[in-house]
Amino acid sequence: MLLKIDRFEELAKKKGYRNGYELASQIGCNELTYDILKKGNRIGSDIVAELYNRFGGEITLKVIDFEEGTLDEFKNKHVHIGKRIY
Repeated sequence: MLLKIDRFEELAKKKGYRNGYELASQIGCNELTYDILKKGNRIGSDIVAELYNRFGGEITLKVIDFEEGTLDEFKNKHVHIGKRIY
């Protein structure tokens, strides 16, 4: 899975954050991790799960490239409690 940086930056500003770094820190990434993601490295499933839990499936699909997979496949690999995934 890859983070769509431009869309993530747009999401951050839309949600009232100054930039993507600020939002990334709220979902469990430090600046170094965010810089690595900006270079095209893959994002961990725990961060994707946090995005899903905070913003829902529609927004997650906008900011995450699931490559060969789908959001449903991702969700099926996790435990569901209410509307949250773990």
